[in-house]
Amino acid sequence: MSNDPNIVIMAAGASSRMQQSLEAPDPGTKEAARLLSGLPKAMIPVGPQGRPFLDYLLLNAAKAGYSDAVIVVSASGNSIRVRYEDFADVVALPSGLRISFAVQEIPEEREKPAGTADALLCALNARPDWEGQQFTVCNGDNLYPVSSLRTVLESAYENSILAYDSRGLGIPRAKLETFAVIKTDSEGHVLEIIEKPDPEAYESAVDETGRINVSMNVLRFSRDMILPILGEVPFDPVRDEKELPAAVRILIDRHPGSLRAIPLSESVPDLTSSGDISAVIGYIRQNYPAFE
Repeated sequence: MSNDPNIVIMAAGASSRMQQSLEAPDPGTKEAARLLSGLPKAMIPVGPQGRPFLDYLLLNAAKAGYSDAVIVVSASGNSIRVRYEDFADVVALPSGLRISFAVQEIPEEREKPAGTADALLCALNARPDWEGQQFTVCNGDNLYPVSSLRTVLESAYENSILAYDSRGLGIPRAKLETFAVIKTDSEGHVLEIIEKPDPEAYESAVDETGRINVSMNVLRFSRDMILPILGEVPFDPVRDEKELPAAVRILIDRHPGSLRAIPLSESVPDLTSSGDISAVIGYIRQNYPAFE
């Protein structure tokens, strides 16, 4: 397979879980609320001089070898577009990374975007020139290491998903149990992705080494294979969103053996709730001292 250097970063979410967490009686919520201040999570200032979270993800993507990035934004996501429209002058990242945008509109009858499958559909519709190519897709609120992004870019498989060892993520067990679990056969073909697993399903995914593979929403697809599927994804009856894992389930059902899990064990900082902000700031301070 080719190593088309294309990446979609989903940054149009409504930050509802983080907003809800600001209501918790935690000493850090006041500062978290100040930093969030109506911004998309990807634009929360976590670095020196107010450098936002998304800068670091784009930096890692560029270092991993990507040169064509589509950022999915909401119709009100002006802060993202303003910062990156004139990428070379505003953000001191490695040269050679082209940035474009896809807007995920919110239908009149809804109060929030239609979910990650819809976000990816918007991105692919905005880039018909990717026909016949592969691309990586990831969340805009997870700071994936360069090695993770490079690994999936260099995958030899038609469709891939990074399967993280739950023990290496550096995330508390209670939070881990909210992540999707990846079940594979002995050759690494994905058989099932269990979204929001109950405790029994979570424990059933433990392999003989004690490993549980979880998804952090880093996938690589054949554009032509996944595009028609994205338009078929139904709304989840509980979350009321068209979710990317549902598209993956359709892909697996329709094309058995077409999705391979790539096992990794790395720490991936994320911004799920307000309590994550201080941890991410500390991680940035420790790991990006020269990125001022």
